[in-house]
Amino acid sequence: MNAIIHAFQFLKQASVVNSQKEFCTDWLNRSECYFRTLKHYERQPSIKVIALLSHKLKHYGTLLKRQSDATKQQIGEQLLALHDDCERCIHERCANDWRSEMG
Repeated sequence: MNAIIHAFQFLKQASVVNSQKEFCTDWLNRSECYFRTLKHYERQPSIKVIALLSHKLKHYGTLLKRQSDATKQQIGEQLLALHDDCERCIHERCANDWRSEMG
């Protein structure tokens, strides 16, 4: 969940999104109450949601890094770092699932 929260916080700080509702619908392709639902049921976001966010972060990060404007390049670098965080989260969750299956 931390990777998604960090992405939301950065995107809000950068004025890319204005609210959790907007982040959930536009960046996670989920309902506007996705965060509330996860908290209520004490669940983690699905690997699918994290992967989708990861790909979007990588896409926009790569585009911004190609810009000549230094500020846009910095934002692109941060988006790519958030992409890396999402990928680590996916890897850790899959590794933990595998370990638990192995007993």
